[in-house]
Amino acid sequence: MHGSGTNLNGIRYEVQDPEPDDDGNAGQVYKTSAKNLIYIPPKTISLPSLGPGTTVLARYPETTTFYKAEVIRTLPSGVCKLRFEGEEEAGKETSVERHLVLDYNG
Repeated sequence: MHGSGTNLNGIRYEVQDPEPDDDGNAGQVYKTSAKNLIYIPPKTISLPSLGPGTTVLARYPETTTFYKAEVIRTLPSGVCKLRFEGEEEAGKETSVERHLVLDYNG
């Protein structure tokens, strides 16, 4: 989940889902600790290229959800071509901006 966070006494964070609920109300708020958060770098930061075969977490296009994927290649523009785990269409390559492709140590 991706959202904005607010530090509460340096121990817990409130994270709000950026997607509204089915009734159009603001997204649900969750409480968590820093160890459960993953930093998503801003688009303006220069990031290293990821080699083919690298396992990553990446935001699936048109969603706010990150899924496990494999890097196929990185284009000169910085866009990564990925194969998402569990993708229904065999061999489908999906383009994702590099700042939304995170190293996976799972």
